[in-house]
Amino acid sequence: MMNYRLEDIPPEGILVQGEQDESWLKSLFSDPEKLEFKFASPVSYEISIFRSHALVLVKGWLNFKISFSCSRCLEQFTLGFHPEFDISLSPAQFQNLPVEMELQREDLDMEFYSGKTIDLGSIIQSQMMLAIPFYPLCRKDCQGLCPHCGANKNYEICQCEERKLVNSKVLILKDFFKK
Repeated sequence: MMNYRLEDIPPEGILVQGEQDESWLKSLFSDPEKLEFKFASPVSYEISIFRSHALVLVKGWLNFKISFSCSRCLEQFTLGFHPEFDISLSPAQFQNLPVEMELQREDLDMEFYSGKTIDLGSIIQSQMMLAIPFYPLCRKDCQGLCPHCGANKNYEICQCEERKLVNSKVLILKDFFKK
């Protein structure tokens, strides 16, 4: 993986640049066959690591492309991502803070590490997962598939639109007022 020992990080920091292929990316996930997307490009990155005593600052960017199936119409499409991040890492021993405390904005960017190494692989994985949409759409106004005939409503008008969909529970009331 991409582990960096704390004592090897000089006061002026280190710059880590590179590109990783699909096999390395898949190794970051416990069960890569269950991923609902495919890597469409290697991930390129530029990450700076700074250390001040036990506090570590990790700042950088990633660049990658992912292929998805649209959540509405099932069309295949590819999106590019370029997330930037700025993370403060503190030793896990400081993780046991009081149960109730008021958080500041910078506290939300605080993460914890244990041991004497920083794993950039896990940071890259978490930043990728934060960038990837939970509900990917091929376009914002995707119309999806017709639930009756399966037509892709982005490209064709299905014959089902002329049918009025009626809730069967409401059909009971249809003749109620005729009496």
